[in-house]
Amino acid sequence: MRIERVLTGAATTLLVLAILLGGASGARAGAAANAALQIVSILLLVAAVWTARGTTLPAGARPLFWIVGLFAGYTLLTLIPLPPSVWAAIPGREPIMRGYALLGMDAPALPAAMQPQNSLASLLWLLPPAAMFLLVLQLSAERRRVLLLALVIMAGLSIGLGITQLLGGPGSDLRFYRITNPSLPVGFFANANHLATLLLCALPAAGYFAARAVSSSRRRAKRFSGVAVAGTLGAFLLIGIAIIGSTAAYGLAFPAAFSALLIYRRVAHGRIGGRWLAGLSVIFILFLGFAFAGPLNREGLSQELSAAPASRGTLAATTLEGVRQTFPVGSGLGSFADYYRTLEQPNPEMSEYVNHAHNDYVEIALELGLVGVLLVLAFLYWWGRRVIAAWNADTSGASIARAGSVIIMIVVLHSIVDYPIRTSAMAVVFAMACALILPSSTRGEAVRSGTGTRGPARHIEAD
Repeated sequence: MRIERVLTGAATTLLVLAILLGGASGARAGAAANAALQIVSILLLVAAVWTARGTTLPAGARPLFWIVGLFAGYTLLTLIPLPPSVWAAIPGREPIMRGYALLGMDAPALPAAMQPQNSLASLLWLLPPAAMFLLVLQLSAERRRVLLLALVIMAGLSIGLGITQLLGGPGSDLRFYRITNPSLPVGFFANANHLATLLLCALPAAGYFAARAVSSSRRRAKRFSGVAVAGTLGAFLLIGIAIIGSTAAYGLAFPAAFSALLIYRRVAHGRIGGRWLAGLSVIFILFLGFAFAGPLNREGLSQELSAAPASRGTLAATTLEGVRQTFPVGSGLGSFADYYRTLEQPNPEMSEYVNHAHNDYVEIALELGLVGVLLVLAFLYWWGRRVIAAWNADTSGASIARAGSVIIMIVVLHSIVDYPIRTSAMAVVFAMACALILPSSTRGEAVRSGTGTRGPARHIEAD
């Protein structure tokens, strides 16, 4: 369909622009680039809503709409000014009220969000992922394949750029952000860890293309060559991850690569047996131990800036103290950096600026309180159900849905020790994966082309 070609082009363009422009989080770096990306996203969001008229959304999409709607709704609710007596009763506001009293001033009506301007800016961050989700949701499995190809290409370009940055040294003009990791390859990002997340998310795409090579041809030689190319691509991505030097990426490379292998094996050999699932479970448990009690817990926030950097454990513990002070309302979306400075111990020898908790779950709990915790749990429940559906299905589009489920897993796990989804680039990749794990919106020809039941499961999965 012509409209699908247009939507595919729009989604691919948005993905490329997000990686090129959305590699930094917050207003301290990349503000102009993110603003440009948001303007483009508004136009694409309007177009996506317009083209979605007359289509029926898959049932699995509705819970996600509710989750995002409640997230935005609660954030807007915290922007409503409250009478001083009500505002003073919100946990964590006592020091501010004492400040007004010491100044001899009457407290004005204030919103629950401590940094309302940051809350509004954070809501604008939703525009690119929302546009991507609605665009991809309307694409057939065949069209969605183009997005995974674009993801792999951008990952490959990022590796090349990262190597060039290393060769150029800390002063390389190819580092696009002032606040960055000057001694590490960062690609189109400000942070090397987020480049690593992009490469990790490309690994399940390589697994998908290997599965597609098996299912799309009956000729043994052609199938073998396709799998070999996909395997070489996966090896290239792993080499790129090794070059980056991110401890978190080293830990995540095992579950990501193993899951990519399972995507291929699910098509080549049928349903996954208990031993393979047990192996994935062991790798998953090892990563959690790696994150909470291993090297990641001691990894420096920014080793290039300080000889004694804050550890992930210290950041999380300090943030949890803020959660205790502000629960159940929270401090407001986008308020972490300012509120954290009231919690940390002053240290004149430290030159670091803590902009995020490096654990997105405790940061969400601080900013959005009980509502944030419940929304995260709701999303994880939704994702778990979609994972089961994707890996049990034998229909067209199942392999690409499995790739989407693994991309979500990578971001969910990395968020334990970092904040990848706070960048527009990774938020767009994450939203794309959330759409990939769902069936396409029902639209005329797309529905008719996906209802065939001929042949064995391996043939049906040729998407």
